[in-house]
Amino acid sequence: MSTRLAATPGMQPPPVRTAGMRGKITRLLACSPEELLTYKGMDIGPTFVHPNYRHNPMNGDVSASYNKPASVMHFSRESNFTEEFLLFIDADMLLVRDLDPIALGAKPGTVVSEEVGSRYP
Repeated sequence: MSTRLAATPGMQPPPVRTAGMRGKITRLLACSPEELLTYKGMDIGPTFVHPNYRHNPMNGDVSASYNKPASVMHFSRESNFTEEFLLFIDADMLLVRDLDPIALGAKPGTVVSEEVGSRYP
């Protein structure tokens, strides 16, 4: 079984490895071509860059929340991944153990979401 962890900026590989996660790690970065010219941190690991959707071209709204679905869309359509499973997590998530996608119910054509607790009420 092969898995790729796709994470938002700020995700650091060591905690992932400590948790026992196998597979490749790719950071997803929403960045305009102009921003990319001065972006610091491209050397921290493999990075998939896609357009920044903070300014939504469809409705004129301004919100960084548009970047998460855009990241998933661009990465799944444009990257040439060969892994059987993709795990999308945010930079503020902490993995404490290996995740088994099959045990969670993942299979071809099925998206699985796990409810996770928060340390904030």
